[in-house]
Amino acid sequence: MDSISLSAATVKRRIEDMSNDVLDQIVTQVNVSPWYAVQLDESTDVADLPQLPVFIRYINEGEVLEELLFCKSLQLHTRGEDIFKSLDDFFHDRCISWEKCAGICTDGAAACTGINSGVVKRVQDKAPFAKWTHCSLHMQPLAAQNLSEELHDTLNSLILWQSYVKRNEFDMFPELQQYIVDRDVAIQDTILGHLQQLSKKFEHYYGNILAVQKNMTG
Repeated sequence: MDSISLSAATVKRRIEDMSNDVLDQIVTQVNVSPWYAVQLDESTDVADLPQLPVFIRYINEGEVLEELLFCKSLQLHTRGEDIFKSLDDFFHDRCISWEKCAGICTDGAAACTGINSGVVKRVQDKAPFAKWTHCSLHMQPLAAQNLSEELHDTLNSLILWQSYVKRNEFDMFPELQQYIVDRDVAIQDTILGHLQQLSKKFEHYYGNILAVQKNMTG
């Protein structure tokens, strides 16, 4: 162990070598996969700098794998063309063919879903068979808007009970079971009514996204 160099430069170089080796393995597997799909989301780090993490899902020896493909900084802007250029440049450098792209998953931001210049449109220009999926994690906050008082109280109760379970305090289970038995129908009606109301609001405020999705699945 004494003969192993532990200088900062050596450690840094070895970490970079291992990282590049892992990336080379992923790219090799992607290139032999019949299809692949990508998921991306522009976000901001603690230094208030825009970052673009991209995940890729592909088939390797009959198994579906999902890996982090890369995470790059967006230098100046976070427009659709900037996001796509970062993605396209990486694919070009790594010889990843757009023709095998079967799907792309993003949030509903205009930079991603814009009909004329969004990332999805630009990807589909390169990969006509790619289908767009709206990320479910971004849809959850939308679904939580304007909860009725009864549903809000119900969710708060469930959160409280979960905290008891995490502490291995199971004495709350009888109350939980009785609560569900007593309110099952009422809660179901409340949830259904909320989803119907949310659907109308979603169509009103995000009609352009629905139009894009219909064109992609049509």
